[in-house]
Amino acid sequence: ELFATLQQGQALNEPFANIMEEMQIKNKFVKNWLDMLCFLLQGLPAAGTMNAVMSYMLADWYRPGVTLDFPKGGSGAIVDALVRGVKKYGGDVCMNCHVDEILIGNGRAVGVKLSDGRVVHARHAVVSNADPYVTSKMLS
Repeated sequence: ELFATLQQGQALNEPFANIMEEMQIKNKFVKNWLDMLCFLLQGLPAAGTMNAVMSYMLADWYRPGVTLDFPKGGSGAIVDALVRGVKKYGGDVCMNCHVDEILIGNGRAVGVKLSDGRVVHARHAVVSNADPYVTSKMLS
C-alpha cells in the first residue's frame, strides 16, 4: 500500500482543481463550496491549492469524534499575531501587495518584485505563505 501511495506522490503537489475536473463535478454549489474550502485553507481557489492540503483536511474531518475548531478572534487574529511577531523582530510586512516574482541571487531568495513594479529586497529571508506549487511558479 505504501509503494502504491508513493507512486502517486507527485499528484499531491498538483492543484485540487484537477481532481474536481477528473471527478466531473458539475453542480455549481458543490464546485463553489470546494473552491471556498480551498480559499479558507490556503487563501487561494482550487486551482492554486495543492491536493495534499485538501486531502489532509478532508481526512481530518472524517475522523471519529472530530470537532471543527477555529481561532479565537477569527482567522484575522492569526494574521495579526504573525504581523506583530515579524515587526517585533525588526521585519517589515507589506499588506495587499501582490508578488509577481521572487528574486533569486547566488542561489537564494533575495527579494520580491511586486505587481506595481516595486522591488523589495530582503535583509535575511523571503517568506512565502503560498504552497510550494504556487511559490515555485514565482521563482525568477
